[in-house]
Amino acid sequence: MINKLKVLILAGGESKRMGRNKAFLNYHGKPQVLHLAGLFKNMGLESYISIKDEFGNQDLTGQNILFDSREWNSHGPISGLLGAFEAFPESDWLLIACDYPLLDEISIKNFLSFISEKPDETVAFKSTDSKHYEPLLAYYPQNIYPDLKDQIQSGDDSLQRFLQKMKARSFFPENFSSMRNANTIDEMLQIQLEINNSASEEMHHKVMIDRLSTIGNQQKEDYLTVEEPLEIRVTYIKNDNVIEKSIAVTMRTPGMDEALAAGFLFTEGLVKDFNEVKTVEKVQF
Repeated sequence: MINKLKVLILAGGESKRMGRNKAFLNYHGKPQVLHLAGLFKNMGLESYISIKDEFGNQDLTGQNILFDSREWNSHGPISGLLGAFEAFPESDWLLIACDYPLLDEISIKNFLSFISEKPDETVAFKSTDSKHYEPLLAYYPQNIYPDLKDQIQSGDDSLQRFLQKMKARSFFPENFSSMRNANTIDEMLQIQLEINNSASEEMHHKVMIDRLSTIGNQQKEDYLTVEEPLEIRVTYIKNDNVIEKSIAVTMRTPGMDEALAAGFLFTEGLVKDFNEVKTVEKVQF
């Protein structure tokens, strides 16, 4: 494992082609930026969300926040990376943008394993049919910080050119859809549809059944809806003490568990407004 590794999630700002901030698009039952933060937390990785000064953090309560570099702000993603190194100059950084809604835990684990072979070298995702790196799916070790500052001081704010200059190692994921980017509303809707279809497949098991009719016994394919138990737990502060409590166990079809849990709190009167819920996270036991 790479020493002193931290994850920087680029929240960015409004996408010109998308017409909205990609960080707050909902693909997995919550804003993408919070989905990534939860994903890395479940993997045991310390993550920080990179934002601009004017962005505010009203929608990111409870998350670790880092601001873009004060000296080199308004230069795009490199400003966020420089801000991370300014805050933690001894850390290695895994830079992940909110542009990749299909990025999964397996691809990240494979990437970290590839990085660990030569942890002092920059590494970036790359597809087999492209000459270009994915600079926002990349690893930047702490030893490149001086080179990064030299580049921005020379007037070049391109992370793509920086990776080329550093002769970064290329990582080719087994699942290339993990690099798929949604830049338009149509692309976003298509990916949301694919995610929902995939979730639907997990909710059902294909089985063979015997169907009896007037013409005899026939074997046919059918589907059984999956039902599994879900425990809903809450953590809250009372009299300066942190209290964790199990409040319900319910049977449900797996899928939108986070939304189900939040809705349960509301319908049972445990919260009067969803703003009272700091975060909803799915934990596997």
